Formats: sequence, C-alpha cells, structure tokens
Amino acid sequence: MHFSNPVQILLLYSMLAFVSYIESHEFRDEAPFLHVLPVITLAALTLPLTMEKKPKLCTAASFLALAEGHYIQIVSRRGAEWSCVLIAISHLFYLASFVSYVRKIWYQICVPIIICYFSLIYHCFGDIYWSFPMLTVLNALQIAIICGSLIAAASLWRWNSATGASQADLVRFIGLLLCFGCSSLVIISRFGVRIDKFSFTTKTLSYIAQGLLFLANERAF
Repeated sequence: MHFSNPVQILLLYSMLAFVSYIESHEFRDEAPFLHVLPVITLAALTLPLTMEKKPKLCTAASFLALAEGHYIQIVSRRGAEWSCVLIAISHLFYLASFVSYVRKIWYQICVPIIICYFSLIYHCFGDIYWSFPMLTVLNALQIAIICGSLIAAASLWRWNSATGASQADLVRFIGLLLCFGCSSLVIISRFGVRIDKFSFTTKTLSYIAQGLLFLANERAF
C-alpha cells in the first residue's frame, strides 16, 4: 500500500502507537522497539511526500534522531548523556526545517518562555549540578533548544510565514508546546519528584506531539 496522503500516514502512525500501548500494558512495560516504531515509521513515510527538500529531510532526520534517543534511553541506563544528545539533535533538525521562514521575532512570547525555562532548570538542577555536571548541562541544552523552537514557532504563527500557512504554524506551536511539557516532565521525574502515571503521560504527549509536528510541516511545505 502506498502512503502518500497525510491522513493515511497519521492513521497508520496512530495504529502503531495504539499497538505499542496495548502490547506494553498501557506503557508500563519496557518495549523499546515497539515504543519507537511509530516514530521510525513516521520518518520513513515522510521521505516520499511532495514537500520541499530541506524541510522534508530535516523533518525525517528529526524523527529518526528522536527514535534513536528514546531507544537508548530505554535500553541503556548508562546512556542518559548520549540519549540527551540525540534528542537535542532531533529538536535542532526540526528547528532547521522551518526557522528560515521566520521573518520577525515575537518578543512578548520570549519572556514567559524564558521564565519557564530558568524556573525549571533551577528547580531540577539547582542542588545537583556538581554531582551530575554533564547530564545537567545536556538536559538544560535540550530544553533550551525546545524553548528556542517554541519562540521561532510562535513568531511564525504570530506574524504568519512566507508560505501563508497560519493553521500549520499554530499546529507546529502546539506540537512544540507538548514537546516542552513532555521533556519537562521527564526532567522533573528524574531529578525532582516522581510523577504518577509518568510513562503513560510522557509517551502519550510525545506521540501526539510528533504527529502534530509532522502534520504542521507537511501542510506548510
């Protein structure tokens, strides 16, 4: 079956995510390949689409890097640093897919995002920096890239883009907002306090976010 329609792609993606949910007993069991398979599929099905070359390649690369980062995060307890690097690279790829279309920064949105960023970093890392300096820096960098992407996406939505795809810009902003929420929960749970239904919440947010990010770039480019 040839998947050239974004609705078909998102339907398959959703079905694979649901299979992952069922087979891992509501995301409670560690099933690394099942958990990353939906995102890998999304990357593979992005490449045949008739999008502009740079956004298409950056979007697919973003999904692949994210899948590898999450896989390492699950299978290797000592691979936390490498996982952070890959997830940060994933967000950089996605930022590269649309940042060239930003014509004007929405400065009013920068203030709350920056406040949220530093509040999160201080809350989670204020007392443990010297115990885990590398892991702290990498996690802070990963969140910083997401915040930068949020500002770029919000600016694109606020001032519209050269493509004129305002609805896609809003979808992208919401997707990145979910990414920020998901990454924040991961860091809070790891370095702050344990969160009830952590695995279910973060995996659900991540799957929804990646679906929205795919849809936004497919519609815009």
